[in-house]
Order: sequence, then structure tokens, then C-alpha cells
Amino acid sequence: MNATERIRYAKEKYAAHFGINPALFSQKEHVFIESERHFFEVLCFGGGLIVLADPLLCDWCAEFFAGKEAKTAMSGADLYVIERKMRQFGKQLQGEHVCYLHLNPGVRARKPSGFRYELFEKGDMQRLFSLHPGFENALNYKDDVIALAAYNDDQIAALAGADDRVEGLWQIGIDTLSAYRQRGLAAYLTHELALQIENKGLQAFYTTWSANLASTRAALRAGFLPVWVGNSAQEDSIPKEAQSYTIENLKNQLCLSPNLYRSRRK
Repeated sequence: MNATERIRYAKEKYAAHFGINPALFSQKEHVFIESERHFFEVLCFGGGLIVLADPLLCDWCAEFFAGKEAKTAMSGADLYVIERKMRQFGKQLQGEHVCYLHLNPGVRARKPSGFRYELFEKGDMQRLFSLHPGFENALNYKDDVIALAAYNDDQIAALAGADDRVEGLWQIGIDTLSAYRQRGLAAYLTHELALQIENKGLQAFYTTWSANLASTRAALRAGFLPVWVGNSAQEDSIPKEAQSYTIENLKNQLCLSPNLYRSRRK
């Protein structure tokens, strides 16, 4: 597949996963879809926003995002408003996720020397789970179907794993122990695992967030390029006592002028 075909394939698989028409990912207009499965999920492949939201939230989303450009719809001020809305339903934003596709498979990541490499297929995953806990960035320890490990003697130094939650489009995660970072292991394992997945007639994608520069560099060195971005809701994990410290509460407690909290955005 060339890059265009890989992106088309990803759109088709992702659309099937969410139960929507893949053509929606190419529209310039925002689309709002009521969903019983997804309380709040927003996706963008460079066109308009695709927002899947609970029936209780969908109309609010359509009103909130009306007139906003997709590229600025997740600004800090907007995220603050969305986050407060999620709290009303006992949810919180999961956080930005930038998704990469293996669009440059010809890029050859350097193979670090001095390590032993082992591939784990689906039938080996339970053994991997039981012997090597603690690699939560590489594995979710539930849906993983393939992994590639780099060993230093009998210790895993770095591990890349992939799950099949999206049929035909497997998500790669990577974890490198701190003592073995800056050696190219992340890029090499990610690239090689992507090739293993492609040999099965499937495609791989890689997810990180913009502030994780080390992860971003590993993706680029492995031949991955950013294709879409998203955000979603999850169950609220912030303690109730921490949630009481709202801006209004702090203003009242500190007796500060409300003008100090005025936004600079016009």
C-alpha cells in the first residue's frame, strides 16, 4: 500500500469500529452523532470534527462546537469548558491522543546491538503477561495479540506490544526501562513490530500526545506520521475533595478581585 491507501484503509477500519460512514472523516463540516456506546468521543482526520456523544450531551456538543475551526476546537479555554461539562456527568477527559500511521515503511530504524530480541505471538501472550508485569505503556494486559521484546540478559529492556481492539488496525504501544533509553530501542521495536503486523495483511497505528516528545521522535524514526487526533471521556478519577477547589471557591477564599481571572481572549 502507498500512503494514500494506508490512510484510506485506516479510515475504513476506524469507521467500522465506531459504526459510522468512513466518508465522514473527509468532510469539512463538523458531524455530531448520538451514541449509546461512547459518552464523548471527538475525532479529526484533518477535516471537520466527528463527535460521538451520549444523547444527553449531543445537542450541547453541536451548540458548543458550532462555528469553531477543527484546528482550534481543542484550545485550552475550550478544553476547560468541556472538562467542566464532563464533571457534571461524573466523567473527565482522557486527554489528547495523536495517532500515527506507518506511512514510511521504507525507513529503516537502526537495530541496537547488545540485545536479544524475541517475538511473542497471540498464543504466547499469557506467558508474557505473567512473567513481565509493569509494561503498561506497551501492553494493556488484556487485548494484546503480538509483542516484540529486547532483552539484556534475562531482563526485558524494552517492549513493544499491539492490541486488536480495532479490527484490522492494531495499535502499537512501547515501553523502555529508564536505564536503556536513548539507545534507539523504541524506534527499532516499533518499526519491526509494524512490519510484523503488515506481514499479516493488516496495518498498525501508534498513539501518543504532543507533550511526549520522546515518544513522538520514536514514532517518526520508525516511519510513522501523524494522521488523526482525538479526545474522549472516561470515568472521573479525581477525588471529590480536590474537585471542590473551583475558581469561584478560590476567589471567595482568597478575597481576590474577579478581574484577576478574566480571560485575555477577546
